[in-house]
Amino acid sequence: MTNVEFYGKNVNLDKTGIVLVDMQYSYLKEYSLKDVFFMREAQKDILQIAVDKNYPLGVLESIWDKRTDSELRDLINNVQRKKYFKKEKMDGFSNEKLYPWLKKMNLETLCFMGIHTNQCVLETAKSAKDYGFHIILARQLTKGIASSKNFFKSINWFRYNGVYTKNYKEIVELLNKK
Repeated sequence: MTNVEFYGKNVNLDKTGIVLVDMQYSYLKEYSLKDVFFMREAQKDILQIAVDKNYPLGVLESIWDKRTDSELRDLINNVQRKKYFKKEKMDGFSNEKLYPWLKKMNLETLCFMGIHTNQCVLETAKSAKDYGFHIILARQLTKGIASSKNFFKSINWFRYNGVYTKNYKEIVELLNKK
């Protein structure tokens, strides 16, 4: 068992997984190319660790859009323990197959990445917390609409209900300890 302390929380890396939310074209086009580039590069770093260290990966896709971004899919295809889940609502747990799969993977902690911080990522993380999962998120792994009044509320929710880091490299370092 690989237990490490991360921001005052005990994290069992053998029971940690990654959840990627709505990284689909119609959502990505709402942000500048620069923002998408940097977020995608950070996410690719995490996905490469999922490949190298065999972390489970749940990929959530809105039924209203096409597939997950092709650059990310290239890495996702190499993740051994992965599953795609279609969702109709903001909350990824609206797909009744997500929770049983996360439990089957024996997960306790979930690292979230994706679009939008203050909508689908937040709603899915809230349900994850309700189901008893610990939440990890870094600023660079997700994007939200900063002009939205709910954006800063969502960041505060992550700070008070999980671990929210300003630098995703801290999560890279954490996950590499497995």
